[in-house]
Amino acid sequence: MKLNTIKEYFIKSKKSKKILKKKELYFMPGRYSFSARNKKIYYLKNYDTEAFLNNLEKNFKFNKKEKGFSGLKTTIRAMVLGLFDVELTHTSNKFNGQLGMITRSDSIKIFDLEEKKVLTFIENKHEYQIIKTAYSKLNKYYNTTFLEFDDEKLCYSEYLIDFKPSNIWNKKEKELVFDHTYNVNKMYFNEYSELHYKKISVSKKIKEWQMQENIKKTVENCKLLLQKVDVEIPILTLHGDINLNNILLSENKIYFIDFEMSEEYLFFYDILSLIYHEPFSNSWNGEKSYLINYVQGKYDLKLQELFGILNFNYIPELKKEYFILGVLERAAKMNHAEELLIRILNFYDEIETNYKIPISKSS
Repeated sequence: MKLNTIKEYFIKSKKSKKILKKKELYFMPGRYSFSARNKKIYYLKNYDTEAFLNNLEKNFKFNKKEKGFSGLKTTIRAMVLGLFDVELTHTSNKFNGQLGMITRSDSIKIFDLEEKKVLTFIENKHEYQIIKTAYSKLNKYYNTTFLEFDDEKLCYSEYLIDFKPSNIWNKKEKELVFDHTYNVNKMYFNEYSELHYKKISVSKKIKEWQMQENIKKTVENCKLLLQKVDVEIPILTLHGDINLNNILLSENKIYFIDFEMSEEYLFFYDILSLIYHEPFSNSWNGEKSYLINYVQGKYDLKLQELFGILNFNYIPELKKEYFILGVLERAAKMNHAEELLIRILNFYDEIETNYKIPISKSS
C-alpha cells in the first residue's frame, strides 16, 4: 500500500472509530475490520458480512480488497490494515449489528444481517427531522424501507432488502425503474394539483445561484439560455437524491432509500436527477441510455403529462434548458460543482452530436 493510502485510511478510520465506539452497545462483540473504499465501513468478518460486502462491490464498485497483491506485499498489506481494526466488547441485546457504515454527514447505519434490519443514528436533529418529514410526505407514494422513528435517540429503523445490483439490470429493468419513478411522480403531482403549492421564477433562482461561489461561473455562462424559460415554476418537497444507487429492485418490486437530501425543489428535479445521474452512477460505468432517450424526445409525452398536471407547459424545444435547471439545483448543494456541471453539460452536447439530434433553436 502507498504511504498516501495509509495516511488516508488513518484519518478516516480515526474519526469512524469514534463514531463506532459511541454506538458499541448496538453491535455484536468481536474484532471489526475497517475499509474506506468509497464507503467507510467497519465489519465483523463472517459469512454474512462477506456476502453483503460482495453485493456492495457489485452495486457500488466498492472494492473490499485491493487486487494484484501477492506474497510479501499481501502479508504487509494485511498487517497495515490490521492496525485499523477495533475490538468491541461492551455490547448488549439492543441490536445485533455486524456492520457499521459511516455516512457523509457522520451518521452511522448499523446492519443486523441476520434479522435483516438497519438502524440509522443521525448526527443532528435538523437532519433527522428532514428525513422524518420526507417520510411523512412521500411514503404514501414511494415504496420505502422505513419501519419506525425514535425521536429521543434521533434514529430510525428499516428493513434490509435483498436486491438485484443495478449494474446487472437489463434494459427492460432499467426502463421499468424509469417508468416507476415517473408513475410515482404522477401520483404525487396529481394530489398536489388539488392543493396550494409554491412557485418560484427562474430569474429569482438565477439570482440565488449567482450568490453561490461553487456554481456562479456556470450560472453566468447559462444565464442567457435560461432567460428563455423565465417563468414561475412550481416547487415541491421531493426525494432529492434519485439515482440508481438509491433505488432497490427486488423481485420486480422497487424501493427508494436515502431521503437525507429531501427538501423543496423545482417540481421536475427528481425525474431529471435519475436521467443525469446515470453516467456518474458507480454501477453503470458511464452508461447514458436515460439521457439519450431524453435528448431524443422519447420521454416527451411522459414529461408533457407530468408538467401538465401542475398546469405547466412542457415545450420539447426547451428540454436542454429544463435539464440545465435540474443540474443547477443539484450542483447548488455540492462542493466542486463547477467540474460536475461542465462534465454533465458536455455529455448533453456529445449526445446531440453523436446521435445526430438537431440542436434546438433555443440552444
